[in-house]
Amino acid sequence: MMKHSLAILVFVAVVLLAGCRATGTGAVVDAYGNKDYMGALQLSEERIRGGTANKVDRILHAWSLFQLGYLDRAMEEFQQISRRDQSSFHGWLGQAWIMIKKGEYEQVPPLLDKAERWMGQWQRPMLYAARGWLAFYQGDLERAEKFFDLTETSLYFEDAEYIPIPLPLMRTWKTLPWVGRGWVAVVRGDLAEAGRSFQQGLEHDPSCHLCYAGLAEVADQQGKTNEAIQLATRGLSLTRHDRELTDKLNRLLWKKNAPELSMKVYRELVDSSKGDPLYRANLGYLHLYRGQFDKALDNFQLALRDEPGQPLARRGLVEVRRALRGQGMLRGEGN
Repeated sequence: MMKHSLAILVFVAVVLLAGCRATGTGAVVDAYGNKDYMGALQLSEERIRGGTANKVDRILHAWSLFQLGYLDRAMEEFQQISRRDQSSFHGWLGQAWIMIKKGEYEQVPPLLDKAERWMGQWQRPMLYAARGWLAFYQGDLERAEKFFDLTETSLYFEDAEYIPIPLPLMRTWKTLPWVGRGWVAVVRGDLAEAGRSFQQGLEHDPSCHLCYAGLAEVADQQGKTNEAIQLATRGLSLTRHDRELTDKLNRLLWKKNAPELSMKVYRELVDSSKGDPLYRANLGYLHLYRGQFDKALDNFQLALRDEPGQPLARRGLVEVRRALRGQGMLRGEGN
């Protein structure tokens, strides 16, 4: 089973957008809201370098680093946010989620307590969701379920009509308890209940990629590999740069042992994501395994152009260059 920090993605997107949309932060928020974390990172970095970044840009920059797996860099930024503003809900919340991601669970409650001290009423579901996932990762499923129930009930608060939360965001918001409940059911082995929970999440938000990730896990455990591949691919087509769901898809494709299908899936993901570096790096490896070294090299270089330091592409570049040197084929190195 996937250890699901995937669920963090929905949670963080909701936290950010509910607060940031109201301030009209523009392109950076739009990119993040569309689950284009690479785009949000690039746009926020441009604003930071240009000296035009505001508070929300910096918060979104930190969360984008988190979503892309750059946990140490994200931690540094969240800590800076907290130092600059002790009352920043996001600063404390971000640090808490990084500790959850790293498995340092004992560090999390004090950070969530600080986030709770400074949260607004509309952010209460976010706090309950975080406490629910902490309990989930610690193996306390009853406590996790309790907090996911509280997450749902706290979506409806006294002044909700006065908080300018757009309808698409609210749809995403309402998937939080269902994704959590779904994974609790998966761990308990109740796949039927898990499937119902993830489907309920999709009823609230048809673009819930985490719901598709959960359904892919259910199908995989039921031995339905083809269906699981389709569901994982659908989830990935709704977001960009989802490392954990990409790992899940790769395990499914490996189990299926169908090279042509793998190539087809990643070509489509590269196209649908407008060349996301993570998906392109995976496509590069498929070319590498087939001995198509020039195509592999092109994909790794394009991935690194769009995400300097992309780890999979860096490793792939080393491997393909080694292969090309062995055949005397490396560009610019003669015959």
